[in-house]
Amino acid sequence: MKKLIRFIKIVILAISISCLFTCADVDLNNPNDPANGLYPVADFYINGGIATSIYAPQPVTISAESTANPSGSALQYRWLFANDGAWTDWLSVPTITRNYSTLGTETVTLEVINEEERIDNITKVISIVDSNVPTASFTFSPTSPVYGAVVTFDASGSTDDDSSAAKIQVRWDFENDGAFNTEWSAEKTATHVYDTVGDYTAKLAVKDKYGLMGDVTNVVAVKDLPKEGLVAYYPLNGNANDESGNGYDGTVLGGATVNDVLVIGDNASDRLSLPNTIVNGLGDFTFSAELKIDIIHTTGTDPENCWISCARASEYNAFMIYYRPTYKFWRMRINNSYYDFNINSLIEDHDWHHVIVIRIGSVAKFYIDGSQGGDDINVSGTQLAVDTGGFIIGQEQDSFGGGFAQNQSFAGQVDNLRIYNRALTESEIQALYNEGGWTGK
Repeated sequence: MKKLIRFIKIVILAISISCLFTCADVDLNNPNDPANGLYPVADFYINGGIATSIYAPQPVTISAESTANPSGSALQYRWLFANDGAWTDWLSVPTITRNYSTLGTETVTLEVINEEERIDNITKVISIVDSNVPTASFTFSPTSPVYGAVVTFDASGSTDDDSSAAKIQVRWDFENDGAFNTEWSAEKTATHVYDTVGDYTAKLAVKDKYGLMGDVTNVVAVKDLPKEGLVAYYPLNGNANDESGNGYDGTVLGGATVNDVLVIGDNASDRLSLPNTIVNGLGDFTFSAELKIDIIHTTGTDPENCWISCARASEYNAFMIYYRPTYKFWRMRINNSYYDFNINSLIEDHDWHHVIVIRIGSVAKFYIDGSQGGDDINVSGTQLAVDTGGFIIGQEQDSFGGGFAQNQSFAGQVDNLRIYNRALTESEIQALYNEGGWTGK
């Protein structure tokens, strides 16, 4: 027995002496000690930054890519949310996505392990705060559009506390039917044409740099084509009847035809005669029609293409609107005084164009294809005075009711002639131009 006890003491002494030489430099409290193994140092961040506050509701990406890994061996990750004891599985990817829909705080714990089974963890508390949802706001112009008019929508009044105006994106649902008409864009304006009369709900959706969204709706009341002040309307579909309800039927003379449109040949006889009471006494007015000049007159004395000629026994040039090819402009005459619209020669392309001439007070404007041609011009504001038989479409009167010349005839086609006893608005002009989707026949 004494020999056994002595043997055990010798063994213990030998082990102690061995440790003095092999274990003296080991620091069990140092994870970076080569003899102790290299431990990972767990860390994570949110949405690509160090902030621990997030906006709700939105998906959040939590990343452990900032975890230090001195051993260089592969890491695995698992997560614990809200201290609920339900760890995720070990994952080989360092990121995870989580959705937050309620405000408050949440404790998030990350645990990492390397191939040497060295483990580290870290816990952070994140705050879920009320999102600064962008505020959607828009205007539209014209505010009382008629069908066929171009409506411009403007979302530049939309704001967001977290994003500059340039970072706010918008998209439009012009009829609020759930199908957006535009894609997301930083462009704040858009246009739309409503083809029928009615009340439409237009919806604007906005999105900030975080993907947070807001929306707003406004009602767009789309009206019918302008009827107020309509004195006469000639669709010219097989006849020259007035369809305004005022009974101002016209008379087709010479060889002019109205099978589908009014056709005036290149001669000194084709014309449409209209009752003088339509224009007699007009102050403010609007003349609107779709026009196509087939033959451009450039030879002879005072060549022109005359659209409208009004006369009385004492003044053959009481009122006229005609095109002067020699000078490439349209001209208005009132009581033999003439006024020129400084526009280009677009009408000379032998194609259809929508033409509107208005007078409001002593200012006249000329529109072609929905856009004003040239500047406003100052004209006589006196009321028109026309005698019976003196209102002619398609010929110029060099004497009352006659004196026509071939090189001054309209020599073209006319459709949808309208005459108003007031100046139409820009919106109404657009509506007539876009009537039924018309942008040129």
